[in-house]
Amino acid sequence: MVAAILIPISGTIGIAAFLVAGILALQYFDLPWWAARYAQHYPDFLAGIVAFWARDYLQRFGWLLPMLLGAFAFWYMISCVGSTGFPIVWFLLIIGFVNLNITTAFGRFGALLGDASYSIYLLHGSVYAVFINFLPLERMPVYSPEFVRFTALGIVCLTSVASWMFFERPMARIGHRLAKRADPAATTPLVVGQ
Repeated sequence: MVAAILIPISGTIGIAAFLVAGILALQYFDLPWWAARYAQHYPDFLAGIVAFWARDYLQRFGWLLPMLLGAFAFWYMISCVGSTGFPIVWFLLIIGFVNLNITTAFGRFGALLGDASYSIYLLHGSVYAVFINFLPLERMPVYSPEFVRFTALGIVCLTSVASWMFFERPMARIGHRLAKRADPAATTPLVVGQ
């Protein structure tokens, strides 16, 4: 909601200023619990904005180096530091994904998952709930949770891509046609999968 108001008025500078103000307020003031819960995640969102600003300057590093540095930073934060420092991880991973060459098979796969990301967000909880509630995980061998986790992740990706291809993309096309019919002079391009 804040982004929907601030971005049209002041762009990414406005939302970054809001996030920095929230981070500072969290550090120096006793915020209500609900505001503190939101503000705890502001550094992560700020990392995304800074990555957006820096993307053109960091293209020369390709995708692999930022991804490897992000994976190392993630490992380091989890094993040595604890739960702080994740904005660095998100910054590096976002730069890696932005620099991904979508003409390669890996890049096309990444772009496809990017197209289906909203469906991944919507469907992952349901898929995981089915796995957790209907599989007898406590009676499975000790190595089984990894197999179950990666199987569930694969099913999340497959169902999300199918949802994007057969629901989201057609609905976006219909919405685009309706918008063009309502205002033929509109120049809003259809971004999703044309």
